[in-house]
Amino acid sequence: MKAIFLSFLLLAFGAFTGRSQGTALTSQHQKTMLEYAGPQTNTLVPIALLNKDGQIAAEAAKWLSGVRRQPLATYSFSPGSPVFVGTAAQRADSLFAAAETAAQTIYFIDCDALFGKPAPTPEEKLMQERILMLAKKYRGATLFQCGAQPAYLALARARFGIVSLD
Repeated sequence: MKAIFLSFLLLAFGAFTGRSQGTALTSQHQKTMLEYAGPQTNTLVPIALLNKDGQIAAEAAKWLSGVRRQPLATYSFSPGSPVFVGTAAQRADSLFAAAETAAQTIYFIDCDALFGKPAPTPEEKLMQERILMLAKKYRGATLFQCGAQPAYLALARARFGIVSLD
């Protein structure tokens, strides 16, 4: 029954993406994402999207938010981003609380800036742990775009769903 429903969703929302429109988001990518964070899944799993340039990951995030019928909220981990400067852990709490209230799909870009460092500072380590914990507790879909192996592996160790788009 679940397989039939997943197939239906892939057909129904196929207009959002596909090779014919110039993206590389395949039906296998879509099926995997639906298993992790689709509207009919019993347990939501945060998803790490491995994509170096981020374009396909952005398409995947838009596609999943469309399937879930939720607005997409995009945040960056890049240095200097106003969301994650200063009291970062408190800002992360408020970000997830606001997303919960608005029933949003959360999409983090530039995850390499936070999760890809070989020796993070104590503040960065605290932020990493806080984001991972909040993402696992969040009742909506959470996607993380990674371009490099260290960030991707850090999210895999945290038991995130893995979708390699490259």
